[in-house]
Amino acid sequence: MENQNSVHKGYIKTYLSYGFGGFGHDVLYAVMSTYFIMFVTSQLFTGANAKWVVVITTIITVLRLAETLIDPIIGSVVDNTRTKIGRFKPWILIGGLLWAVLLCFLFTSIFGVADSNPMMYVCIFAVVYLVMDISYSFKDSAYWGMLSSLSTNSRVRNNIGTAARVGSTLAQGLTMVAVVPVVKFFSVGNFAADDSMQNRQGWFLFAVLTCTIAFISAIVVALFVNESKDAVRSDEKYSTMDVFKTLAKNDQLMWIGASYILLCLGQLVTQSLLLYYFTYIKGDAGMFAICGFIQVAAGFVSVIIFPTLSKIFGRKTLYIACICLMLVGYIIWIFADSSALLSYVGYLFFIAPYPMLFLCVMLTIADTVEYGQWKNGTRAESATLVVRVMCDKIGGAISNAVVGFVAAACGMVGVASQGEWSNALNGDTSSAALTFKLVWLLVPGILLAVSAIMYKFKVHMDESMHAKIVAELEEDVKTGHKPEAGERSIRDLLVDRID
Repeated sequence: MENQNSVHKGYIKTYLSYGFGGFGHDVLYAVMSTYFIMFVTSQLFTGANAKWVVVITTIITVLRLAETLIDPIIGSVVDNTRTKIGRFKPWILIGGLLWAVLLCFLFTSIFGVADSNPMMYVCIFAVVYLVMDISYSFKDSAYWGMLSSLSTNSRVRNNIGTAARVGSTLAQGLTMVAVVPVVKFFSVGNFAADDSMQNRQGWFLFAVLTCTIAFISAIVVALFVNESKDAVRSDEKYSTMDVFKTLAKNDQLMWIGASYILLCLGQLVTQSLLLYYFTYIKGDAGMFAICGFIQVAAGFVSVIIFPTLSKIFGRKTLYIACICLMLVGYIIWIFADSSALLSYVGYLFFIAPYPMLFLCVMLTIADTVEYGQWKNGTRAESATLVVRVMCDKIGGAISNAVVGFVAAACGMVGVASQGEWSNALNGDTSSAALTFKLVWLLVPGILLAVSAIMYKFKVHMDESMHAKIVAELEEDVKTGHKPEAGERSIRDLLVDRID
């Protein structure tokens, strides 16, 4: 077992490389989950064709929800991969390349078909999006599944996960900062003066830039991050059915997954509608970039202090406290319409805790790899971590649908400014603004509150419990013992804790 009181110097390269991998991965994820739907609503279907926005968002929702059924199979494929460069790297490279190329392709009108034949565009879009999203699933499950293979030491795993989240936080914040100026810069015509954001070339080249960064980061992970040779890790292969059974019997994984779906959905709906808020409610899309700076600064501080706070308070307390801070942000936003400062303060409370919430979830899910192995005798690394991918897909699919439907219902389709929005609604924006705010603030706030309650009462996995499980697994390796179904349960650990 690795020394719990020290961090081996050999992990420094892993921290940096894996962290850069997280940066590239989340740059592309932000573009796919947040800004692609903005491209569709503002560039492809406007005016009489605005009805196709609803069709596209429906397709995205249905496909992403349907794909959750095959995500465990994807995780099983990754887990059963055996190559000279390991289980995960082939899928990080192959999935990463295909994901990037196809996402770039979707940031086009598909050779003008969107304009000449919307129905044909929709059919082509559905096929390309499906393949692209499956590629993303392979890349995502391999990248995050790799986390549990790098160390069974909770402290080292925390540090590696923190490094990845530093990269992810920087990626999300810098993407927010860059999206408006980069799209404008790459647009045809007068770059600096183009405030319309109505240029397809700008969006396409923005996608190419982010996709290039993402694939370079995948190469760095493949070159410089290596799996551990810990005795607890098994080379045994498992059937897909074994993996499904293992996941279904992993009660802690199921509860953390359910809690994370609610968190993910609430956060994504609010985050995805933020640009609409500044563009149409506040009347200044340029304010959105400042939120990017806030996210970078606050997120960076958040992930840096996470190891210390989690050590002092534990993940459960930290998770609940962070959601409470996010809810404070929602309350501030209610009163922020007339104040730019309050808008930014609300965003600070909303976004600063999220990196720590993500780390609490990710590291707890990683710990349930050993819990599942301890309880069921099956170690499913990627298949376990892919549960987080499934949650992201469900949250992303529903949030994309919400954004598309809200944009259509509130008249925020094909208009580029507050004035044009008001003109499109004949000046009557109050009803649309109220509908927008209910979906943007009230519904996500309820989801976050329920997530906190679920985490508090149903998720028991923490660092001390994980350390006990790892110790028993090491003893199992020495004695050759393999637990039978029903032999072990979370109750055994909870009873020991009470005693």
